[in-house]
Amino acid sequence: AVATDVPIVSAAQINREGDTSGWKPPKVKNLSQSDALGQDGDVVLTQKQYGKANMVYSIEKNRHGEGQQLFFTEFGPNNGRFEEVTAQVAKRSYEQYRMNEANSDDNYA
Repeated sequence: AVATDVPIVSAAQINREGDTSGWKPPKVKNLSQSDALGQDGDVVLTQKQYGKANMVYSIEKNRHGEGQQLFFTEFGPNNGRFEEVTAQVAKRSYEQYRMNEANSDDNYA
């Protein structure tokens, strides 16, 4: 991949211990085969859904720059794109989503 300058993207599943990180994306240690990913990967990025239209990402490893950073995106259904948003915007959207979920649960009670 390095010789031909072609990026390689790999997906991994959560290991048996599960994701214990709450609202944050899983850590490298939560991924199956995490030793190999940590040693061989130039960049390890994890993600988790954060509400209905938001994702939160964590740069767990970045061999060529800063790691241990969180960033958020919001899905725009009109254009089919994820746009980066601030943590405050994502949090407001998440809280609205949780409120709507709680209200819909009340309608079924």
